[in-house]
Amino acid sequence: FAARLVAKRADDGRPDLISRLRAIAKTRQVAHLTGSFFTQYLDDAQLLLGTTLRDAARLPEAIEVFTQLPRLYPTSLLRDDALFELAVTHVRAGQLTLACASVAALAATFPRSKYLSPARRAQACPRQGAHP
Repeated sequence: FAARLVAKRADDGRPDLISRLRAIAKTRQVAHLTGSFFTQYLDDAQLLLGTTLRDAARLPEAIEVFTQLPRLYPTSLLRDDALFELAVTHVRAGQLTLACASVAALAATFPRSKYLSPARRAQACPRQGAHP
């Protein structure tokens, strides 16, 4: 699913993709008694929306989307991806303290994350290098 959307991103341009991803996100419904109406693709769409917004230099919107993913999808396997992408987006926005805080949250929540290699830490927290 995400691969198809990335292909569409290349074909259609960002504004159309952002609209499509926002429409997908609006399909999220919470069942208050039991279960949910989530599909397995909603968290993928949320992450792709964040990276697309960041690539379009819409950094405040991207930050909001990345921040929402772990809260909206608490069992998602993409929560560590969202925290890392949030840190990278903070770096691009010049918010190094917030970037390093995101890396610290990533390390505390997901100590075995693929994003905690020294090179990735340095990318997401340049102020403190590999040791946030």
